[in-house]
Amino acid sequence: MDNEASKLTDIRSKILNDLKSLVETVEVDPEQKFNIYLASARLEGSGSSYESAYESAKTIEQPEVRVNAYLDLLEAIDLRNGDISLVDDNQAQPQNQDGSEKTSTEPIPESSN
Repeated sequence: MDNEASKLTDIRSKILNDLKSLVETVEVDPEQKFNIYLASARLEGSGSSYESAYESAKTIEQPEVRVNAYLDLLEAIDLRNGDISLVDDNQAQPQNQDGSEKTSTEPIPESSN
């Protein structure tokens, strides 16, 4: 990592630490709280950060938003553990006209606009 990237990573870490402290002392929307903890977990990689993200995700009232938060958290954990199966399973695959999945060797037709 070059010096500039290192400085930015340090600043990012400081900001996240400040946010984590603030999020406990002020009223923050549950979704924002989750996003702060998830960003922290991705940066730190500690189990307690992932636990905080999970606990804040559980407080999100809208089921659709909570589902997305859980999926984001699972993806972050899988990526952290080197398991990208969940990420791959959620990716939309190009399909043939008959509905079967395209393989990587098949050319994707150009759209005619």
